[in-house]
Amino acid sequence: MLSHYSHSFLFLFFVVVGCATVLAENDRQQKISGVVRDQSGEPLPGVNVVMVGTNTGTMSNIDGVFNLNVSGDKLDKAELKFSLIGFASKNVALKGKTVVNVTLSEDDQILDEVVVVGYGTQKKATLTGAVSTIGTDELTVTPTSNVQNMLAGKLPGVRIQQRTGEPGSYDAKMDIRGLGTPLVVIDGVVREVSDFQRLEANDIESVSVLKDASAAIYGMRASNGVLLVTTRKGESGKTRIDYTGSFGFQNPSGLPDVLDAAQYAELVREADRNMGRGINTTFTEEDVARFRREGGTD
Repeated sequence: MLSHYSHSFLFLFFVVVGCATVLAENDRQQKISGVVRDQSGEPLPGVNVVMVGTNTGTMSNIDGVFNLNVSGDKLDKAELKFSLIGFASKNVALKGKTVVNVTLSEDDQILDEVVVVGYGTQKKATLTGAVSTIGTDELTVTPTSNVQNMLAGKLPGVRIQQRTGEPGSYDAKMDIRGLGTPLVVIDGVVREVSDFQRLEANDIESVSVLKDASAAIYGMRASNGVLLVTTRKGESGKTRIDYTGSFGFQNPSGLPDVLDAAQYAELVREADRNMGRGINTTFTEEDVARFRREGGTD
């Protein structure tokens, strides 16, 4: 009987020891290491290395080397994700390996998007910044040949000052929030203010004004703000022809009453006398009498 209990005890002892050994093997941490490089073979520092589905992660050092501890039971099924701004993310399955060397390739799409934000597609530029936009319908309400003057009173923060009323003159000053002349960008190309002034209003699709930090993407020249102009492009569909014309009449609102020749001569004679030149210096009495007989203003 005693021998029977001894055999049972030994059996349970070995079962418990075996299970503890298996658990210890599963809990043992495996060190995963490797080097991350770019396509030219240069090491990439600052690469994020994260085990997919967990919060376990690390970052590559200045030599591109990374070290990460993984549970032994997850070594076969674990998958690492490598990511870095400007490079395409890459997932690598460990499959029991403890050394993983990875090469990341540049993400052309991300790099192109950075350029597009600066000078390319002009949605409302930076939606969270100080941006104002106006379209063709609102712009063409004001009948003027200078498209710059059409912006007056239609965009907050934009001031337009017409310096002269001379026909054909484009001498107008524009600033944003009282600062200097803004940077003018027409269809992604930096142009002069005079180029914007001479644009045909009906050829403009939209005008956006960038202020404060919204204009920072255009660099130091945008310290006074940016005026983004997008012109119209061809559209598919039926041909459409638009005609815009204007005409008018001009009449003086009032004409002053002028002197005739005799009255003018008398005033000149009086002026000569007051100046001490002699009353008959310019006109004589005979001249005045002749002017009265002949009449007229010449």
